[in-house]
Amino acid sequence: MCLPQAKVVVDKFHLIRHINDALDKVRSRLQGGSRRDKRRDLFKSRYTLLKGAERLADWEKLKLNQLFYRYPELKRAWVLKESFRAWYREADRSRAEEVLGLLQERIAKDSLPEFKELLHTLPDVSGERGATELL
Repeated sequence: MCLPQAKVVVDKFHLIRHINDALDKVRSRLQGGSRRDKRRDLFKSRYTLLKGAERLADWEKLKLNQLFYRYPELKRAWVLKESFRAWYREADRSRAEEVLGLLQERIAKDSLPEFKELLHTLPDVSGERGATELL
């Protein structure tokens, strides 16, 4: 409001950090609170979940598939994380805005509260608030 000519910039590092934080919050919630109740499979999988899909070794993919079978919520969160990573690789601006809008709709309809918190940090691609610069 104070700077109507300013462009909103989507900084990749910080956006992906927020996405990874949301995924880790889902993992932590599913893991449980007290030490006795913690699920060790989730505790040990933190870094594997945060790693990019293209960098996963075969044994890590197998480990994730086993986790996803046991924890479908975790799979939804991981797919969202990877969808944002793929979105950032979009070369065409209009396609990137379209995909971002679809991701925002998906988050709004999903039941993962950790990702719903991200909606206020994402740029408005509807054109109502002005230009968005995707870095």
